Amino acid sequence: MNFGFGYNKKQNFNNDYSFKGRNTNTSLLDGLAENVNNDYISIYEDLALDGGLLFNNYEGDPLEKYYNDFSYNDEIAEVRIPYDLYQSKSVSTKGSLGEIDFSMGVNYSHLIYFGFTIAIENLRYVENFTYREYETESTEIPIFEDYKIEQELEVTGRGASFKFGMLATPINWLRIGAAFIDSHFENADYNASSVINGEYDYKLQTPMKMLGGIAFVLDKYAIISADYEYIDYTSGQLNSETNTDEFDDANQSAKDNFTQAHNFKVGAEYRYGPFSIRGGAAVYGSPYKDITNRLDGVTKSYSGGFGIKGDVAYFDLGVVYSEVGETFYMYNVDNIDNLTRGDLTTNKMRVLFTVGLKF
Repeated sequence: MNFGFGYNKKQNFNNDYSFKGRNTNTSLLDGLAENVNNDYISIYEDLALDGGLLFNNYEGDPLEKYYNDFSYNDEIAEVRIPYDLYQSKSVSTKGSLGEIDFSMGVNYSHLIYFGFTIAIENLRYVENFTYREYETESTEIPIFEDYKIEQELEVTGRGASFKFGMLATPINWLRIGAAFIDSHFENADYNASSVINGEYDYKLQTPMKMLGGIAFVLDKYAIISADYEYIDYTSGQLNSETNTDEFDDANQSAKDNFTQAHNFKVGAEYRYGPFSIRGGAAVYGSPYKDITNRLDGVTKSYSGGFGIKGDVAYFDLGVVYSEVGETFYMYNVDNIDNLTRGDLTTNKMRVLFTVGLKF
């Protein structure tokens, strides 16, 4: 029986990006005005109302609708002013997701091995973004010039994950394994600051993950392996203790927009005495159900490393290079089309360092 203890930094959220475009079709204010008219008011609608970006004209409008400068001139003043706006967005994120894990492994006659891990996870994610719309040289709205939204989001939480795995060695040169991972964040806090402050407490069930793999051992000096992972991104759930249906729309949106992903990994390792070198590659499938109007979100990664294994301790150093293409939109409003988008390819390099002791 073996026991283990370790820390693993699962995600690094440090990132900065920005994009800008010219939109001749829509404004964010169109979606916010329609939301207000449908009695849906969030922090953004409140800001637009308080800042005078949305207004009504009850005396001249029997429908008592809310308008922005574009829609008012078009529908009430009967003066069609074409959209012509510059839209820009800059985003800065930071934080990480890490876990402290406690593991135990047992084996039966060195033919079947079982592993159990309980991990305490800690999450901190901070996002600062600035969104701005401003007129171009040809904009003819008499009042509108520009506006800017600045917001800081912070998500913190603690949770636990459970991992169970099994490895079978039916013959000396063959390894067959499988694993299951499930995690929960019991206390997650979401704080939004944008002149008007908001705070939410919720529970988060992260998507379920199942793994399977096979490996071939070549005369105890080398090993070649292949792994498959299945992740159901639609199984993630947000829940509230005080309001059972508070996140129904968000959970349904996850089911509508995400899908099941299939991840594939291959690798090889060569050992010489206590030393080992390794290399591998992986493809992580897209979590998005529909990739018609976006980059697919597929992540490709390549890794290499070396290690030293002694009788009571081991050391390992690895480098992972990854790239992923994603699509970002200026804003996420369901009721308007022709959104300004930006396609971003992210390249990252991570250095992984592990030290372990055997008991």
